[in-house]
Amino acid sequence: MTLVNGRCAFLADDNACRIHRASGSAAKPAGCRSYPATFVDDGQQVRVSVGVECACVLSSVGAGAGAGMPLAPEGAACEAHLLTGTRVVRLPDRIAVAADREQERGALRAWSDAVVAALPRDGDALACAWALAGALTADGLDVAAAKAALTTAQPPSAAALAMRLMALAAQTGSLRASTAGWRSERDRSRRLCAWLDDAAQALMDQREVTRLLKGPAAFAQDEWFYLRAAVFGHQLVVPALTLAQAFRDRATRMLLARQAAKVIPEDCRADPSARYPLTAVEAMMRGQGLAQYAVGLP
Repeated sequence: MTLVNGRCAFLADDNACRIHRASGSAAKPAGCRSYPATFVDDGQQVRVSVGVECACVLSSVGAGAGAGMPLAPEGAACEAHLLTGTRVVRLPDRIAVAADREQERGALRAWSDAVVAALPRDGDALACAWALAGALTADGLDVAAAKAALTTAQPPSAAALAMRLMALAAQTGSLRASTAGWRSERDRSRRLCAWLDDAAQALMDQREVTRLLKGPAAFAQDEWFYLRAAVFGHQLVVPALTLAQAFRDRATRMLLARQAAKVIPEDCRADPSARYPLTAVEAMMRGQGLAQYAVGLP
């Protein structure tokens, strides 16, 4: 779909789709109809989850069944029932769990289900993600170890995050300079890159990091849903990272979003992501390659 200043050309001023408004959901391109759903074939079933890139996802958390559009066509029972052109990611037979450790994807299915069931809704999702990374490194896809890690989860120290945050700040700074070189000042990607770079640079102060690690504050529900959706949907199985690395990456993303909430620039205050900074982080991680910061980190 054509973009104008980083926004869909058919997006109205109130952020509604003009095609949908005029002709209904069926008139939209297949990619738009399925976005932001994710489809992952784990060898037993296609797991349907959602990527937290759009403010509509987090604004609907807790709204109840039937409050929004279904993620898959009604009655869909197999991949053939999905919309033509739907991208289905297939998990490899063996999963890179941690350095020098691979396991069968069947073990991942059982582990993911157990973690989703045990993830505390009133807990600290950032701390849980970091604790699960530690459990994966030490014990692999051991369900008992994962449950124990969630029970005793504590956030990392600012020192433990220092190398990751330096890599993140270098990447956001590079993206900010790149987008400023050729994108319009009104361009959404340029504005979000600048916003997240402000946040990432502020995380160079370990005192600020320590304050943010005390808890999710107003974003507890958003972070819980974010981690739960990622685990259920096997979204943390990515080519460049082990599963343990991916969990540490997600903890870092949540920290960046917490800081972003504190430094919203004037030209982003009307953006839907201003209420849900985690969606801005996720959009830039995928759309602008910000996720590359994590490659090569422990």
